[in-house]
Amino acid sequence: MKRMIVTSSSGVGLTYADRADMVVPLIFRFVSGPLPTSHHLDEFLDGRLNPGIPEVIWADLVSRSPQTGLAHKNVALVRFCEIYGVELIELWFDPNPNNNCG
Repeated sequence: MKRMIVTSSSGVGLTYADRADMVVPLIFRFVSGPLPTSHHLDEFLDGRLNPGIPEVIWADLVSRSPQTGLAHKNVALVRFCEIYGVELIELWFDPNPNNNCG
């Protein structure tokens, strides 16, 4: 079963923990302040359909995969999951993202 983890930028280390086939960090914070618009979320998740757009997309934050190489670079996240048979997508986020311990 192919497994993907979607996490915050602080969860990027999961890439090296061998917990999933692919780790996708989100660049958006859903904690305080204005939320990203649906347009920004769509652009981030849809992939680089228009190569002239300089925005960061999900695939820019994912490293080369031994199974797929760089095939994820110009495709929407949902389409990538369909093509490569991702069967499980887990969300890993800190339940207290603004908790300052210490």
